[in-house]
Amino acid sequence: MPEYVAKVRDFLLRIPDMRDPKAVQKHILFTHHMGGCNCCWAFDLIHGQLGEDDRRSIEDYFRAWGHESMNLLPHARKWNANIHFWVTGHAGMVGYLLGDQQM
Repeated sequence: MPEYVAKVRDFLLRIPDMRDPKAVQKHILFTHHMGGCNCCWAFDLIHGQLGEDDRRSIEDYFRAWGHESMNLLPHARKWNANIHFWVTGHAGMVGYLLGDQQM
């Protein structure tokens, strides 16, 4: 495994648990270094070079993260009008990455 693949793999496997709504809110932002967009791009670059177990773990994680982010939509108006964009943008990107049409 090339060094850059190992580094990205390690990075993606260390992402916080996104079943915690506060973690979802924080990390959904595209500008955060561990935000949705950056993590999706990183996975897209290396997914073909990962072992089946690592790829499945990361895909399962993204799937849970994307679906959990969609649970924030009913609350978007209460918090900030801007969060609606971040939530739908993140869920859409994860859905596209994984081929999940529910997102």
